[in-house]
Amino acid sequence: MKTYAVYKGIKSHLNSIAEVLYYTGQYSKEKGNTSYVAPAIYIEMPKALKFDYFPGGVKVAKGAEIRIHYLSSAPFQGHDNTVQDSAVQAHETTVADIMNELEGLEIKDSSGRVIASGLIQTGCTPVAYRPMYAFSVLIFKCELRDYSVQKYTGSLTEDAGGLEVTLG
Repeated sequence: MKTYAVYKGIKSHLNSIAEVLYYTGQYSKEKGNTSYVAPAIYIEMPKALKFDYFPGGVKVAKGAEIRIHYLSSAPFQGHDNTVQDSAVQAHETTVADIMNELEGLEIKDSSGRVIASGLIQTGCTPVAYRPMYAFSVLIFKCELRDYSVQKYTGSLTEDAGGLEVTLG
């Protein structure tokens, strides 16, 4: 299933909040904290999906999980001071803005067909820290739809020797 169009649709709704990037583990411990952008929103698209097929050539992945990572500067981790307090408060305010922007959002393709049903928030991590950064992860579930499934346009005909398939 093509998820890039869904990513672009979500990104267009978050661009006014912070820079939006495709998540590839940029700030994870395994990658050695390689993010140099803060504040930033990273969109993590589903990696494995289970599909159902419906008449009319529609492929559907129910319960697809999209994770939205918000990363902000937190230079005084572990300190109790007004600068750190205001940084954490600003972080939590931005997380709330992201939640408000995405809750119930539907993404449509250029033909006006829904490719991601209304996003429903199913989780959010508390503020966590990496060196110089604070981050939160918001979890949304939705139904992803793909209308590009090839439809059978042929015909079946029967002759004396059995069935013959004609593809159109």
